[in-house]
Amino acid sequence: MANLIRAREPQTEISFFYIDVQTFGRDFVPFYRRVQEEVRMVRAIPGDIFETPEGQLRVTYITGEAHETIEEIFDCVVLSVGLQPCKENLEVAGQLNLKMDDSDFVISSEIDGEASNNGVFSAGAVGGPMSIAESIASAGETSLKILKYLEA
Repeated sequence: MANLIRAREPQTEISFFYIDVQTFGRDFVPFYRRVQEEVRMVRAIPGDIFETPEGQLRVTYITGEAHETIEEIFDCVVLSVGLQPCKENLEVAGQLNLKMDDSDFVISSEIDGEASNNGVFSAGAVGGPMSIAESIASAGETSLKILKYLEA
């Protein structure tokens, strides 16, 4: 998101607060390095956020290195969490006998391109975090697998 904002509004100053950054995708590492050059990275969890009389946002956080409390003023704050499957995934997976990984994402159960899952297919982020482009590609691949399955 920070990279997209910088691409569309290059004058924007962005501070990215994080504890850790989970990687995904084959091009993530070089992409992440480029973002680090453009975006201020702050390893801390923001605490309190209060609106100032001027309509800005005062954010309090504790630095990981010095353990000191810092307050900064921002025009905008975006809160985001990592992707995780919804609790209903486990119920549906159990009903359909789908295999799940350690993070409760669906594991594809295809062998040699043939469905071994009684006609149940997965696509997109149900199998784990992925970019929009990867999700679109996954949908296309799954569509082809369904066509092959129906022809058999």
